[in-house]
Amino acid sequence: MKGVGGFDVSRCVHILPACHGESGRKVGGVLAGGPTRSFGSVKKLFNDAYSETLETQMEREAQGIVDMSKKHDAMEEIKDFMERRCPGFTGM
Repeated sequence: MKGVGGFDVSRCVHILPACHGESGRKVGGVLAGGPTRSFGSVKKLFNDAYSETLETQMEREAQGIVDMSKKHDAMEEIKDFMERRCPGFTGM
């Protein structure tokens, strides 16, 4: 899928020019410190959005939510939320 300026937007969410090096590192740090498996699951759904039916996409989304809810990060995030702590995702 081509976006503004002919960039293939199916491969990225946010494009930062090289002159924004520090901003890019900040975005990368935020993403790396987040629920990386969940991000990957959602990215897969985005990649398949134009080649699958709505019904299939919704089924895969539901399955992804179930799968991610069984991961260590999900359990820890619930504890963090209940104890009003900042999340500490590990990617597990």
